[in-house]
Amino acid sequence: MRKTISLPVVMLTALSTFALTLASAADSPKLVAPIYPGAVSAVPAEGAEANEPYVATFGDIKTLDCRGSRSSTEFKAGSLNEYDRLNADLRLGPWCFLTRDPIDKVKAFYEKSIGSMRPVQAENGAQGYLAYLERAWFEDMGCDGGKCSGFLYSDVSVHALPPPPVKGKTPLPAAYGEGIPDQEDYLFYAQFKHLGLFHQSVAWYGPEPGKRKVADLQAIGTKYGYLESAFFQHKGPELLPVDVTLRNYYDKLYGERMEAAMMAPMSARTDLGRSRMQAGMAEESGPDAEFNSIMQRNPELARKYVALTQQLGTLMQQGKFDEADEVADQIDELEQSYPELVALNNQEQARSDSISKSDKAEEDAIEAGGNQQMEAALWPTAVEYIQAVDKEGYYTLIVIDNTLTGYEKDYSSDRAVVDAATVDRVDISGTDSFGIKYKQSFGDPGNAATKDEPVPEEKKDDLAEEAKKLLKKWKPF
Repeated sequence: MRKTISLPVVMLTALSTFALTLASAADSPKLVAPIYPGAVSAVPAEGAEANEPYVATFGDIKTLDCRGSRSSTEFKAGSLNEYDRLNADLRLGPWCFLTRDPIDKVKAFYEKSIGSMRPVQAENGAQGYLAYLERAWFEDMGCDGGKCSGFLYSDVSVHALPPPPVKGKTPLPAAYGEGIPDQEDYLFYAQFKHLGLFHQSVAWYGPEPGKRKVADLQAIGTKYGYLESAFFQHKGPELLPVDVTLRNYYDKLYGERMEAAMMAPMSARTDLGRSRMQAGMAEESGPDAEFNSIMQRNPELARKYVALTQQLGTLMQQGKFDEADEVADQIDELEQSYPELVALNNQEQARSDSISKSDKAEEDAIEAGGNQQMEAALWPTAVEYIQAVDKEGYYTLIVIDNTLTGYEKDYSSDRAVVDAATVDRVDISGTDSFGIKYKQSFGDPGNAATKDEPVPEEKKDDLAEEAKKLLKKWKPF
């Protein structure tokens, strides 16, 4: 939004701000400084649910202001009176642009075109450079119930987010265990906002099947750490930062691929169990036939064996497990007394051991295959995400005000005059939604007018009359 007056704690009304800002509601505002070559809109108008009066066009850049103003109940069917039109808060700016060039290169461009810029420090460690280029006197209809007036300033500023965390210098989050290998590396890179999908694929409590080593996370963090300092355009109907939109998309894709990877081994185990059952039914027919043949050749053995097994079944049903164990021992002794049964039992035991060994190998193969599918699904998804984010990152934010030329009085673009009045001033707006916040300071109110440039006298014309004159020059929407 356009910078406020130098008098302390005084806010512009929409009426006076608008009168100072727009020469025509149908034309895009003129900027106080040039747009950096190759820069793009930080809040593109394309795809946003924006009413046309909020959209400005600078060359081939169609943009909303830094705040992303996009709709208003004032703009609806029906006529509007003059005050409603002025109070609609149209195109106040400032206007935000992004470039992939580093801040020092951008600063050098502006110092060559508009003069020196002074450094400013944001509250979160971000850095910036600021230059006030114009000032003009304005008169306000009301201020805390009375009439007030003062200077309005117009500026250009450039901004960069803090550098990524530095290992060994950035405090780590609380550890979850002592002496765990690579835990410090894991916790360090867990702070990086664009590495979240990678964390889920990394084993940080030691080796784990289907998980990556912490060294792999470290390699990704080293390669893409600079993304921690990236700005992203605010796009679409909700004007979300592009990295947020990408993260939402890849979070969903990650979950879908994880579910598919988990279902594959479950399906394989179900198929394996079904095939085992079918194979077991076929294999059991042979031993059963041999057992029956032995019993037919030995009637006394068959009589004793049937009596003992019936007794065992009865005891089991009655819950007499100790007595049942004694009967089971008698059955074992009976079987051991017949070499044919001993041979058959040994044969069955060998077959069972072979099946168990085969079953374990099949289970291990399914487990390994599932881990491979999980690895193939998840880590590459995280790589897809960070590569997509990398293509969308910008590294310098440029904020430019509208020029004050047009309807102001006592206008000055003399840098000596403007710099003297703004030496301690830090009044930067438009950066909050891009992760940068400055402590505002309006400097010394005594700098509102220099001794050799007296404060202009108030005009006797009523401001409402001036607004009506302005509207006559105002093109329709």
